[in-house]
Amino acid sequence: MLRSPLRIGIMGLGWVATQRHIPSILRQPALALTGVIDRHEGRAAAVAKKWSLPFYAQTDSFESVTWTDSIDALLLCTPVQKRGALIASALSKGKHVLTEKPFALTPKEGRELGLAATQANTTLAVVHNLRFCRSVQKLHADLQQGRLGALHHVELRYKGNSAKRASKWIETLPLGAFFDDSPHHFYLINDLANGALTLKNSYKTKGEQKETPRLVHLAYQDEASVSFRIECIYDSPVQEWFLYAVGDKAIGICDLLRDIYIRTPQSSPHNAISMIRTSLSTTAQHLWGHVPNGLAFLTGRLDYGNDEVIKRFEQSIHTKEPDEKIGWEKAVAVLNQQQTAIKTLNERNEG
Repeated sequence: MLRSPLRIGIMGLGWVATQRHIPSILRQPALALTGVIDRHEGRAAAVAKKWSLPFYAQTDSFESVTWTDSIDALLLCTPVQKRGALIASALSKGKHVLTEKPFALTPKEGRELGLAATQANTTLAVVHNLRFCRSVQKLHADLQQGRLGALHHVELRYKGNSAKRASKWIETLPLGAFFDDSPHHFYLINDLANGALTLKNSYKTKGEQKETPRLVHLAYQDEASVSFRIECIYDSPVQEWFLYAVGDKAIGICDLLRDIYIRTPQSSPHNAISMIRTSLSTTAQHLWGHVPNGLAFLTGRLDYGNDEVIKRFEQSIHTKEPDEKIGWEKAVAVLNQQQTAIKTLNERNEG
């Protein structure tokens, strides 16, 4: 039996909302984008006009929106400092909520919001989208099919420049850009871990920004003694983001910014032919990955797993069951990892 489309509103109309979430929603027949909200003058009106939406509001308060009865769910893309109060407000009105990460400032706040959603019989989910992107899915397929062999080491390397970020509110967060970015890092390595991850080593170096460090290094180990490492550099001249899974047969590499997957062939040390073969193979795979992804990027369909998040959110509302990947409990676990990492980094830095 056909069911009516889920009516959804979006609050916070920055780049992520307009370039990623709105196109994703419009691609979903089970959803109907109904209204938009933003505190900046004229922005909500302009977005509503562009997509012929019936409702818009210029405000930073969900309570003051007069047309909330016309939506079933709210997608939040506001700064993280405001998300907790906005989530609570939406839940109190019986709205389902999908929110950008991190969805709360502390695990305690996140848990309270999750329990409030449960008590209100509503769905609360968090945009952990990169676990569904093409490159990461291909990596998991290779691991499941044994193409990489036994997993020995996982490494996530991020390079960016916090000084060039337009969002100045990021520097009011603990460790600044690291707090804003790291949910992606943690859920990606969690999905590759066998059991819980134990923090073994950490350090950071002070940067020029108020909170964001120049470098963050975290080393973990899972219950199968596989090593995991996160390394973030925040004063890089270029942005790059790679996830490496090192097996005993091959290495799987996810170029997360371009959503391209590469599998390196096994090579012999100090063997010229073997090294040339590895270079040619990785170069060819990377170049070939630009063909479909470049076209998808130009047409606005390189969604980095976002379409799957939107689809799962709608299905979770329909089934009344929390999604195992984007449900609030998974997000609280990530908040716990963030809190432990930041506490350890600050203590060791001060010591």
